[in-house]
Amino acid sequence: MWLIVAAISLRYGWYVLPHAGIYYSEDASQEVRLIWNDNGRISESRIQPGGFTNEVFDIYRDADYYVALKWWQPKGGRYNCTRITPNWPRTVIYLDENADIDYSKGTDAELISKCPNDWADM
Repeated sequence: MWLIVAAISLRYGWYVLPHAGIYYSEDASQEVRLIWNDNGRISESRIQPGGFTNEVFDIYRDADYYVALKWWQPKGGRYNCTRITPNWPRTVIYLDENADIDYSKGTDAELISKCPNDWADM
């Protein structure tokens, strides 16, 4: 019985955990590079124009829990950083062709905020 529960959890556990989806405009001309900081667990990814990426977050959180997302376009463009308050089941962020947050497409604005030492506008 426990083996069946473990197999189901491994196969479908991703759907239960809170996660964030980042969608990048297909009108962009270059990739975006990202660094996720999930309470000290660092991972990197890239998004091509018109693409997306997802990151899964911890379900158990203490008072100091945080998620920071840093992104930039490697050939010019500015450095961006936002803090995310993950919400179950999903937090969504859309990026426009300049890799700026696009609030007009349904970005969960109430779940993101500027990183403490970031100088870029949100």
